[in-house]
Amino acid sequence: MSILVAFLAGFFSCAALVLVYGNRLVSQEKKKRLETLSKMKLEAERASNDMERVKNKLDKVKAIIDQQLDLQSGATRPSANASHSLYKNGLGAQIKQLEEEKIEIFKSILNEDKFDPTLTVLNAQGQQEKLKLSAYLEQMGIDFNAKAPEPEAPLPEGAKRRGKFLVYDGDK
Repeated sequence: MSILVAFLAGFFSCAALVLVYGNRLVSQEKKKRLETLSKMKLEAERASNDMERVKNKLDKVKAIIDQQLDLQSGATRPSANASHSLYKNGLGAQIKQLEEEKIEIFKSILNEDKFDPTLTVLNAQGQQEKLKLSAYLEQMGIDFNAKAPEPEAPLPEGAKRRGKFLVYDGDK
């Protein structure tokens, strides 16, 4: 009988040991998965915030494009009289200014937000084409990686700048 008791005690303690060890492994794996899930949620939240900021900028670009299209349609109409021709000449400058503003927003999306969204543009044949923003700017011949100009070094004492020259004594 004592052998049976010893056998059953050993069997149940071994079974308990297997259950405890298995439970520990399962809880460690669960903890790892929860950590991974929380990291993924955090990254998704960051991406969502970045996307919201970029979406606002792209909405501004859309408004600029709509305004450009309205101005271009006005510029392509025939002139009614001389004052209308002068007005149409001003439209070209406004369109160019809006284009520069749009390009600055694109550059800020690429450089500040570090995001390269896919744009749908019309190609020369009038068909829709999907391009990355960086490829679109390269296609337009715009350098979006340009660094800001470095500030000039301070002038030496007693020197004055005249064009590209430094004048130390004179300028009378």
